Amino acid sequence: MGLKLIQEQVQSPPYDLYTQWEGSGGKVITSKEWSDKKIFKAGFINYIGPFGDRGYVVLMPGTKYVDGIGEISSPVVNSKYPPIGGNVDNQLFKIEDRKFRPGQNKVYGGDLKWAEGNPQIDFMKYQNNDLWELGSQAKALQSDMNRGGGQTKTRFHFLAYSQRTNGNLRILNINIRLKNIKELEAEGKTDNTKKGTLSINNYVKQRGGNAWHLEYGSAPLATYGPGNISIEEDLPEFVTDEYQFDAGENFDFDSAVLTQLAKDAIKEKIIDAINELGEYKSAYLKELGKKPVIITAYSSIDADSETPGGGGDFGPCQSIKKSGKRKDYNKCLSQYRANTVVKHLQDNYSDIFGNVKLKGIGGGENPSKNSWKPGKKNHDSKTTQKDRKFTIKLPGFTIRRKVG
Repeated sequence: MGLKLIQEQVQSPPYDLYTQWEGSGGKVITSKEWSDKKIFKAGFINYIGPFGDRGYVVLMPGTKYVDGIGEISSPVVNSKYPPIGGNVDNQLFKIEDRKFRPGQNKVYGGDLKWAEGNPQIDFMKYQNNDLWELGSQAKALQSDMNRGGGQTKTRFHFLAYSQRTNGNLRILNINIRLKNIKELEAEGKTDNTKKGTLSINNYVKQRGGNAWHLEYGSAPLATYGPGNISIEEDLPEFVTDEYQFDAGENFDFDSAVLTQLAKDAIKEKIIDAINELGEYKSAYLKELGKKPVIITAYSSIDADSETPGGGGDFGPCQSIKKSGKRKDYNKCLSQYRANTVVKHLQDNYSDIFGNVKLKGIGGGENPSKNSWKPGKKNHDSKTTQKDRKFTIKLPGFTIRRKVG
């Protein structure tokens, strides 16, 4: 689609690429790829998951959507926001002194170690000791339990999930307490005395027909449910068209340099089209400066994406190559390609894009029928040339003409 003067308005933003989550936690917009996950709110922070052994991770607002419907949130893991939310179906604690005499209210107070082999132990330690967002809610839950004549001071608190919660994230306040084995088995817990470790699903025998088990109280968090992004009936005067370039040779293999064919395509399909607006050009450029222009670039798949240390010789991505997989290298390369397109527009067409916010996004690998696949013989990177593409999204231009 080009820039046209039309009488009726057409709207074609890619709403189907996003999911709008709503619920007691408020409203969140994410990429469609996360719609199979669950989102919860603890304190002031949203969490999304579960992601296998990583549990739940922080969901941070990111780029403004091009039509201004909200901020797109994405999962984030770094030193400030580590993963949280342990799977308490896994083993948590190892009881060292099984002959320890229980104290008040039969609460375990002997030597206790975290269970080995649980990939989430470090996250659980962090939650129990350092996660202040969780602490205030855990104290409130504990206060409610005490008023109800429940347990004494809780030793551990986590954001956790299990099969019993259907994977839903909840606040768990945990004590290790003594209970009759028959009662525990009636609850579905099994004997794990030989290993001496506890999850919420098993027990470790003590004596006298009793056993240690994890007793916990739980409280739900603010929740979100996925839904569709609503489209307003009153369409804006300026609408979004997507310009996609398949010039044939946008980028050479393992390169972030624009080919001449790609530069020619930009001039023909964008620059010339804007210049042809004539008397409407100045109005269009004014509108162009109001919205971010998103440029997304991609890498082709020419070998196994999961290969550790895989990738080419593109200098700026060598550190990624050493620490990640080939797909991580390709993600890095695609970001530099997007940056190249941004710089080309700024350097060569400042009269049009000088006051425009251009945002380059690395789209990573671009799968196609030509991509490398396991067992494929004699793969040639020339066949994936068109996969190394980029897209530029610009607002279209619509004039409402008065009729009659």
